Amino acid sequence: MAEGSGFSFSSVILSYLMIAGGVGAASLGAASLHVEGQLLLHASFAAGGFGGGFFAARASRGSTVLEPVLGACLFVATLAALVMSTTVGRMLWSFGQAEMTRTALTVSGCALAGALLGAWISERALGDSTRSAIPWVLYVAIAVGGACLIAFMAAAALRMGGVEPADLGALAADDRVMHATILVGIGVGCLLAGLVAGASARTRILFATWLGAGGAIFGFFQLAGRIAGSTVDGDALLGAAFIAACGGLLALLAAAIGWAVAGTRHASS
Repeated sequence: MAEGSGFSFSSVILSYLMIAGGVGAASLGAASLHVEGQLLLHASFAAGGFGGGFFAARASRGSTVLEPVLGACLFVATLAALVMSTTVGRMLWSFGQAEMTRTALTVSGCALAGALLGAWISERALGDSTRSAIPWVLYVAIAVGGACLIAFMAAAALRMGGVEPADLGALAADDRVMHATILVGIGVGCLLAGLVAGASARTRILFATWLGAGGAIFGFFQLAGRIAGSTVDGDALLGAAFIAACGGLLALLAAAIGWAVAGTRHASS
């Protein structure tokens, strides 16, 4: 996964997830401040790219800013693919190609500029990545938060991409598929985040990975419940805690594999 102090493919994937997490956090922050319209979109991508790029550079063993920039490109490409996979997205494209192209280029530029600036400041101001496992709690939490966001968007695209159900039974079936997609997506995201984190870290980060991943998943479900207006009762808390613990365990196991395969080879670099 990691290739010494130069380019690291694992850091590209980690940057991708962290920039997704940064964009999600920035969007929620802007929404809470009642920032709306194009300003919200551009500010979220710029701030998310900056935060994701900054922390991705701290997590990366190398000294290049290329990985966060590639991660930002990959995240923007993911968003474009998800939008175009829906009927609504294809309809908007057919009626307003120029406007959608302009918007896509603008938000891509904001994300890329933010990631580049964040990574550059991080590398120049703070130097080499840390040998401590403690900051990895935050790094993994951001990455898994990004995975939760991508899983939610993929489930929403799947739900919007089909034909509207004709009865309540079909609607319930669609909702079950959406929920399953979110859970599977979070599981895959935990595995991916843990794997690349273990491969990128300069020390063993197993407990930090479990704590960061579990905390991010638990927070995601609590936030999703509040946004949906659901009552957060004891059963909901127990369910979220169970899913968070399982997701953290998946991330921990993946981090152990990443550390064994790639991390130990560069632990002293």
